[in-house]
Amino acid sequence: MSQTVNGYVIKRGGDLEGANLASADLQEADLKNANLHRVFLTRTNLQGADLSATDLRGADLRGADLRGANLRGADLSRADLNAVGYCWNSLSRTNLEGADSRPASVCGADLREADLREAVLEGAHYNSQTQFPDGFDPVEAKMVKE
Repeated sequence: MSQTVNGYVIKRGGDLEGANLASADLQEADLKNANLHRVFLTRTNLQGADLSATDLRGADLRGADLRGANLRGADLSRADLNAVGYCWNSLSRTNLEGADSRPASVCGADLREADLREAVLEGAHYNSQTQFPDGFDPVEAKMVKE
Protein backbone atom coordinates (compact mmCIF):
# COMPACT_ATOMS: atom_id res chain seq x y z
CA MET A 1 0.00 0.00 0.00
CA SER A 2 1.31 3.48 -0.79
CA GLN A 3 0.45 7.00 0.23
CA THR A 4 1.21 10.42 -1.24
CA VAL A 5 3.00 13.06 0.84
CA ASN A 6 3.98 16.46 -0.54
CA GLY A 7 3.47 15.06 -4.05
CA TYR A 8 5.78 12.06 -3.45
CA VAL A 9 4.54 8.46 -3.54
CA ILE A 10 5.63 6.72 -0.34
CA LYS A 11 6.05 2.99 -0.87
CA ARG A 12 8.29 0.00 -0.28
CA GLY A 13 11.34 0.15 -2.54
CA GLY A 14 10.43 3.62 -3.83
CA ASP A 15 12.94 6.14 -5.18
CA LEU A 16 12.64 9.39 -3.22
CA GLU A 17 16.20 10.64 -3.59
CA GLY A 18 16.41 14.33 -2.60
CA ALA A 19 12.70 14.58 -1.70
CA ASN A 20 11.49 17.11 0.87
CA LEU A 21 9.39 15.22 3.40
CA ALA A 22 10.04 17.56 6.32
CA SER A 23 7.38 17.45 9.06
CA ALA A 24 5.47 14.68 7.25
CA ASP A 25 3.51 12.04 9.15
CA LEU A 26 5.03 8.76 8.01
CA GLN A 27 4.09 6.79 11.09
CA GLU A 28 4.22 3.06 10.30
CA ALA A 29 5.09 3.75 6.63
CA ASP A 30 6.57 0.83 4.70
CA LEU A 31 9.79 2.19 3.17
CA LYS A 32 11.78 -1.03 3.22
CA ASN A 33 14.54 -1.01 0.55
CA ALA A 34 13.64 2.57 -0.47
CA ASN A 35 16.13 5.09 -1.84
CA LEU A 36 16.00 8.01 0.60
CA HIS A 37 19.46 9.30 -0.25
CA ARG A 38 19.73 12.99 0.76
CA VAL A 39 16.04 13.18 1.69
CA PHE A 40 14.87 15.98 4.01
CA LEU A 41 13.08 14.31 6.92
CA THR A 42 13.45 17.03 9.57
CA ARG A 43 10.82 16.79 12.31
CA THR A 44 9.17 13.88 10.48
CA ASN A 45 7.12 11.32 12.39
CA LEU A 46 8.62 7.94 11.50
CA GLN A 47 7.37 6.07 14.57
CA GLY A 48 7.06 2.38 13.79
CA ALA A 49 8.10 2.87 10.13
CA ASP A 50 9.87 0.06 8.30
CA LEU A 51 13.15 1.58 7.11
CA SER A 52 15.01 -1.71 6.95
CA ALA A 53 17.65 -1.95 4.21
CA THR A 54 16.85 1.65 3.23
CA ASP A 55 19.42 4.02 1.73
CA LEU A 56 19.41 7.07 4.02
CA ARG A 57 22.94 8.23 3.18
CA GLY A 58 23.27 11.96 3.77
CA ALA A 59 19.62 12.29 4.81
CA ASP A 60 18.60 15.17 7.06
CA LEU A 61 16.75 13.60 9.99
CA ARG A 62 17.17 16.42 12.52
CA GLY A 63 14.44 16.17 15.13
CA ALA A 64 12.77 13.16 13.47
CA ASP A 65 10.88 10.71 15.66
CA LEU A 66 12.20 7.22 14.95
CA ARG A 67 10.83 5.50 18.06
CA GLY A 68 10.07 1.89 17.24
CA ALA A 69 11.18 2.25 13.61
CA ASN A 70 12.91 -0.73 12.02
CA LEU A 71 16.35 0.45 10.89
CA ARG A 72 17.89 -3.00 10.55
CA GLY A 73 20.42 -2.95 7.74
CA ALA A 74 19.75 0.71 6.83
CA ASP A 75 22.57 2.91 5.56
CA LEU A 76 22.64 6.12 7.61
CA SER A 77 26.22 7.01 6.74
CA ARG A 78 26.85 10.76 6.80
CA ALA A 79 23.22 11.38 7.86
CA ASP A 80 22.34 14.28 10.16
CA LEU A 81 20.69 12.68 13.19
CA ASN A 82 20.82 15.69 15.54
CA ALA A 83 18.17 15.44 18.27
CA VAL A 84 16.80 12.18 16.86
CA GLY A 85 15.20 9.74 19.24
CA TYR A 86 15.50 6.06 18.37
CA CYS A 87 14.83 4.47 21.71
CA TRP A 88 14.27 0.72 21.69
CA ASN A 89 15.18 0.35 18.02
CA SER A 90 17.08 -2.46 16.43
CA LEU A 91 20.00 -0.86 14.66
CA SER A 92 21.55 -4.21 13.89
CA ARG A 93 23.70 -4.10 10.75
CA THR A 94 22.92 -0.38 10.42
CA ASN A 95 25.65 1.77 8.92
CA LEU A 96 26.12 4.91 11.04
CA GLU A 97 29.60 5.66 9.71
CA GLY A 98 30.23 9.39 9.87
CA ALA A 99 26.66 10.12 10.99
CA ASP A 100 26.16 13.09 13.31
CA SER A 101 24.07 11.83 16.23
CA ARG A 102 24.45 14.58 18.80
CA PRO A 103 22.51 14.98 20.94
CA ALA A 104 20.43 11.95 20.05
CA SER A 105 19.05 9.25 22.30
CA VAL A 106 19.97 5.62 21.75
CA CYS A 107 18.44 4.46 25.03
CA GLY A 108 17.70 0.77 24.81
CA ALA A 109 18.84 0.53 21.17
CA ASP A 110 20.59 -2.59 19.91
CA LEU A 111 23.78 -1.33 18.27
CA ARG A 112 25.74 -4.58 18.55
CA GLU A 113 26.12 -5.04 14.80
CA ALA A 114 25.99 -1.34 13.85
CA ASP A 115 28.90 0.34 12.08
CA LEU A 116 29.83 3.24 14.36
CA ARG A 117 33.15 4.16 12.69
CA GLU A 118 33.55 7.94 12.65
CA ALA A 119 30.01 8.41 13.99
CA VAL A 120 29.71 11.59 16.04
CA LEU A 121 28.02 10.47 19.25
CA GLU A 122 29.24 13.15 21.66
CA GLY A 123 26.37 14.08 23.98
CA ALA A 124 24.13 11.26 22.74
CA HIS A 125 22.17 9.61 25.56
CA TYR A 126 22.24 5.90 26.33
CA ASN A 127 21.10 3.75 29.23
CA SER A 128 21.88 0.38 30.78
CA GLN A 129 19.74 -1.40 28.17
CA THR A 130 21.65 0.09 25.21
CA GLN A 131 23.74 -2.64 23.57
CA PHE A 132 26.99 -1.60 21.88
CA PRO A 133 29.36 -3.43 19.50
CA ASP A 134 32.21 -5.33 21.11
CA GLY A 135 35.05 -2.96 21.97
CA PHE A 136 32.95 0.22 21.71
CA ASP A 137 33.31 2.54 24.71
CA PRO A 138 30.46 5.07 25.11
CA VAL A 139 32.47 7.03 27.69
CA GLU A 140 35.34 7.42 25.23
CA ALA A 141 32.79 8.56 22.61
CA LYS A 142 31.66 11.21 25.17
CA MET A 143 28.15 9.85 25.39
CA VAL A 144 25.88 10.60 28.36
CA LYS A 145 24.48 7.78 30.50
CA GLU A 146 20.95 8.34 31.81
